[in-house]
Amino acid sequence: MDNFFALIVGVGGADIPETVKDAEAIRDVLITKGAYNPNNTFFLTEFKSTKDDIINAFDEIIKKSEETPESTVFIYYSGHGQRFAEASGKFFDYYLITFGADKNDKEKTMLNGNIFSEKVEKIKANRILVMLDCCYAGGMKNDGLKIKGEEEVFYSNRALQEKLKSGKGRVFISSCDDNETSVILPKAKNSLFTEVALEVLNGLFSQNREYVSVLDLIYHVLNEVPNRIQPYNHNQNPILTEAKNLNHKYYVCKNGESMQGVSTIEINFKNLNITKDEKTLDVVNIDDLANEDKAAVDSFIKKINIEESDIKAEFKLDLINNMGGIRNLKKLNKKFRRINFKKVHSMQSIDVKEVLNTVNEQIDIEAKLQFIKNYKHKI
Repeated sequence: MDNFFALIVGVGGADIPETVKDAEAIRDVLITKGAYNPNNTFFLTEFKSTKDDIINAFDEIIKKSEETPESTVFIYYSGHGQRFAEASGKFFDYYLITFGADKNDKEKTMLNGNIFSEKVEKIKANRILVMLDCCYAGGMKNDGLKIKGEEEVFYSNRALQEKLKSGKGRVFISSCDDNETSVILPKAKNSLFTEVALEVLNGLFSQNREYVSVLDLIYHVLNEVPNRIQPYNHNQNPILTEAKNLNHKYYVCKNGESMQGVSTIEINFKNLNITKDEKTLDVVNIDDLANEDKAAVDSFIKKINIEESDIKAEFKLDLINNMGGIRNLKKLNKKFRRINFKKVHSMQSIDVKEVLNTVNEQIDIEAKLQFIKNYKHKI
């Protein structure tokens, strides 16, 4: 994993000490389970998280990414993002609050959003994930960030999102909208946004996969954060800048809890809405099927990219019965024009579980991509 790099910042301070815990938790999972090289992981908290410290870490990652092909960069910031009005009042500047922030000397003591964006753009990595856990409220001793002066503090996550240019392999997500606050639930160790992200990084969705997918991370954060906050009569909706070419092969880290080889057919049944009560009776003979049903089986076989001449009757029977019957096979035929199953030269190198797991993964990916698309339009 020498082509994976991370910049993790937890500003800390008297009013938001929990940001350090969040940063520590992200660092620990990336190194202990995610297989990130500690030498490629820049961890900055409290007095080591000044503007200059963050800029220097960015420059190191920019240099390393230029020297490393096919690299992935994970940038995580836990603190405050603040918007300041210019003298005219018509325009605003956005800053990430760094350690020692002084509003009377912003350019020296805070990280201007334009500089942040420029540094991200200079990173030559194939995949860049930026997660901003900004603007804390619930669970904190104070509501706002303590900086010099008495002017009203206005936090903004959308402002930085607008500065970041999207592109292939880039994902930008922040913890809440501008009119909301990022919270820590009662008795929780970490902020809600980071807590949900940690579940994915710890392998919640990846038991049978070697790596953790960014698609799983985005989906779980967008889905779970709003759901878990509802009982507390509070709104928190993470903001996502849509990334192009999202797919399950965009990996965030290695899965330290990997249980490769575990069958996911039970999950497949769930995605197809199959229960034991609804499952049709097992087919015992292909010849007993109606011509229409035989045609449906043959159509499915073509979609999984296997030569018809290689298919044995036993394989077809096993496929139909594990899927829950012809009715469910027909559902899949309508759902997919083609299933991205690798071409095989011999039926001895393939089994039904492998086919169904591939189908299940595609169902899962499609559902998550659609949810993410709908979510973005909703926010």
